[in-house]
Amino acid sequence: MEVFHLGWNDVLWDQGKVRVHIPKTQHHEGKEIRYVPIGDILPYLEAAFNEAEPGTDRVITRFSRSNSTLDKPFKTIVEAAGLVPWPKLFQNLRASCETEWLDSGLPAHVVANWMGHSVKVQNDSYAQVDDHHFERFNSVTEKGGTPGGTVEPRNAAKRPKVAHHKVRKNADNQCFSMRNTSYRVAVEGLEPPTRGL
Repeated sequence: MEVFHLGWNDVLWDQGKVRVHIPKTQHHEGKEIRYVPIGDILPYLEAAFNEAEPGTDRVITRFSRSNSTLDKPFKTIVEAAGLVPWPKLFQNLRASCETEWLDSGLPAHVVANWMGHSVKVQNDSYAQVDDHHFERFNSVTEKGGTPGGTVEPRNAAKRPKVAHHKVRKNADNQCFSMRNTSYRVAVEGLEPPTRGL
């Protein structure tokens, strides 16, 4: 519905953002609209604007206002392109977009605001973990450094003492620790010490 009701006056070219009207929450004060960045859809918006009939106020004009959503027309377009429609067409596009924005390093609260929901909803329903996350993480550790991309401090004297351990399993699937491995855990453990214990 949000895409369907997008008007050309909602495309704020000079500000690099689009004003989105939110029919679902418009009855709540301050929840009638939100703004999203134009980003990588700019060339498509410009092409659509240049091809639009003079006097056209809506971005999507091909379908009548009687459509409550664009799910059915979108499915038809996907099939006409020779592709198999995926489940929850728009919701899954939103989830992919949200995951890409998060992966780019944008703060979760900013991405959630642009998408029009809370960080809790983002975590529960939209943010995805897939194979590219494993590949990206593994490529960082293979190139050196530690998982997460941190680097060794310049002054080695400031480094905490570390215990070198390796976990092995025996034939009974019992775990035990071996010394001298590249896995490093600070002697004081992962958590800071708790006073009084």
